[in-house]
Amino acid sequence: MRPASDHFIHVTNHYPSGKKQDVIYYKGLLPISRFDDTTQSISIPVSDVRTVFPLTLKARRAVTYAPATPSKVGALVSLELTVMGMEEIGIGSCSYEVLAVHHRYMNAEGKTTSEHTDLYSPALGFVLAKRYPERGGRHTLVQYQSIKPLGRGPF
Repeated sequence: MRPASDHFIHVTNHYPSGKKQDVIYYKGLLPISRFDDTTQSISIPVSDVRTVFPLTLKARRAVTYAPATPSKVGALVSLELTVMGMEEIGIGSCSYEVLAVHHRYMNAEGKTTSEHTDLYSPALGFVLAKRYPERGGRHTLVQYQSIKPLGRGPF
């Protein structure tokens, strides 16, 4: 993880399969671009993403963007963000206070297409885990095993 500017975070994910993925996030919460050896995607904001912050308990925000690849721009997507509460999460020997930020994605007709909850650390300015709903009220938690600074400089 490396700050790329005042508002953007560059993250390089390394997966057990050997796959490497580079992602640029707006303030560590909203993915703007994602690149790996098989996928290139970008989210083009059409609303002001700056209005999402600051995040506070019970805050509700909305962002509209167009998903795109190098050859195609998709239909507009609306993202509704709701801060559900505060939790604590551990990564390695460290623990972090995180905001549980529920994401609800909707198509142009207003139909929900997907939902998940990000566990966002305001101190680090980054999502440390994602919680995905499953049938029967259960959830799957996907979190980082470790976090390391990438250092300063261009990526």
